[in-house]
Amino acid sequence: MVQPGEQCDDGNVSNADGCLSTCLKATCGDGFVQNGVEECDDANASNYDACLGSCLVATCGDGFVHSGVEACDDGNDKNDDGCTNECKLASCGDGVVEPGEQCDDANVDNTDGCLSTCLKASCGDGFLYTGVEQCDDGNQSSTDFCTNGCLKQCIVGNQRAMYGGRCYFIMTTGTWWTSAQSACGIFRSHLVSIEDVNENNAVQNLLNAAASPMAWIGANDWTVEGLFVWDMFVGIWPAPPSIPLSYTRWLAGQPDNNGGADFGLMTAATGQWSDEGWIQLPYVCEYEWP
Repeated sequence: MVQPGEQCDDGNVSNADGCLSTCLKATCGDGFVQNGVEECDDANASNYDACLGSCLVATCGDGFVHSGVEACDDGNDKNDDGCTNECKLASCGDGVVEPGEQCDDANVDNTDGCLSTCLKASCGDGFLYTGVEQCDDGNQSSTDFCTNGCLKQCIVGNQRAMYGGRCYFIMTTGTWWTSAQSACGIFRSHLVSIEDVNENNAVQNLLNAAASPMAWIGANDWTVEGLFVWDMFVGIWPAPPSIPLSYTRWLAGQPDNNGGADFGLMTAATGQWSDEGWIQLPYVCEYEWP
């Protein structure tokens, strides 16, 4: 029986029905979950915790940012408006093309049609588009070894040469051997491998034409100390097997592994080789032509 001062009295002490044990009517925010009416009740009016002020369980898409759980919540099911349907802030690489993005393929591969910056791959962007471009040197010049249409060319000059169906080019900016290896790979070429004295002479002539006193070649014993091989990496993994040296032109006393030297270089004056370590030198790349 409802007495004066009571809002209700249902003759029980349950706080999960419409009348609390205090004889007050159950309401959202009283701290008790009313069966069949409320999903939750945390006794506060905050919409930013697990239970909304409406006594509904917080969910992605309710329009309120669940603190510590959601990064955003825009209350809609649009996936391309800055806040994804998983209530995460849109970002390049999430697989959804957002305003300001040209593409988004959810990976960081720069050799497919969509760069890791969410820009479409294009000739001149400096990344080799696999199956589409033969080379991409990041410029629009057609007077170097990669045309502005991203096609390889071998125009013989003081930085390029041809011998035995192969094209050679020298990059005169000094860099580490490992960086040179990667740079050659951008053009699907490899650091030069030398098979005979005539080829050695051709590479030596190229160094002299480019006024480069020395340059990296592909010989190295980086993997197995004392076992020099030709590196054949052309920018595609897995890398092809290295090739043992069948011809050598080592300077007397070389290779000497001085200071942990692992990388081969050619001297322009004599065409002879020696091994060096972590110094920066020009380098010669090679690829089959055409």
